[in-house]
Amino acid sequence: MSEEPSSSMCWWWPRICDMGVPQPKTIMVPMDMGKHGQEGLYAHVEPEADSKDWIAPHLPQLRHAARILGWPVFMRSDATSGKHEWDRTCRVESETDIVPHLLALFEFHLCCDIMGLPLHAVFFREWIAGEPSFTAFRGTPIRPEIRIMVTGDTVDEWFPYWPLEAFQGEEADRTEQVKDLDAFVAEHANTELMEIACAAARRASAADATYWSVDFLWASDQWWLIDMARGEQSWRPSNKPPGRKQAT
Repeated sequence: MSEEPSSSMCWWWPRICDMGVPQPKTIMVPMDMGKHGQEGLYAHVEPEADSKDWIAPHLPQLRHAARILGWPVFMRSDATSGKHEWDRTCRVESETDIVPHLLALFEFHLCCDIMGLPLHAVFFREWIAGEPSFTAFRGTPIRPEIRIMVTGDTVDEWFPYWPLEAFQGEEADRTEQVKDLDAFVAEHANTELMEIACAAARRASAADATYWSVDFLWASDQWWLIDMARGEQSWRPSNKPPGRKQAT
């Protein structure tokens, strides 16, 4: 992939994996699409194509990586996890789930952009245990998460990751549950966390790419650094004016 700073996990994860802060154990499996190229992502939606042709060369390494981390394991591409359909994408319970979950994840790739999201690698990550605050969508566990927007050494703003509008269309009314998540995040958003976000952004930054989102998940009584992206490509509340909070 390009050496330009990007939201791809292939860019930011190698730069932050040794920070010494809580992060899930992670193994990267590069995906060389070879003759299939990006069109390989379309193989499984073409009736005349063998959907597994482009996965087969990588299967030994994919299986080995998952076995090392143990079951269940969290699986994502360098671009996305498709976590809103977690039971068929990112949560892998056994070796036999790897191929069908990869196909479902890559189908999600195709839905994210008119040309489909580019694919460079598959990442297997330690499943972070913990009771969810509630479940939504297809049983996706919802737990406290925070997104911190950073420019250089400055925290521009932070906010809970799960807004109420994310659950529109759900049969259950999530208003009170989201309020509880928001209160928890506000109570546990501390200076140390802001400093970690700034440190991660510094490591991922290059040239004019200094604006980043840094996401944390609360589990086992601590914050886990789980995701990053270029700030201009990251969701933030549309009705929330940017605030500025200086990291100290």
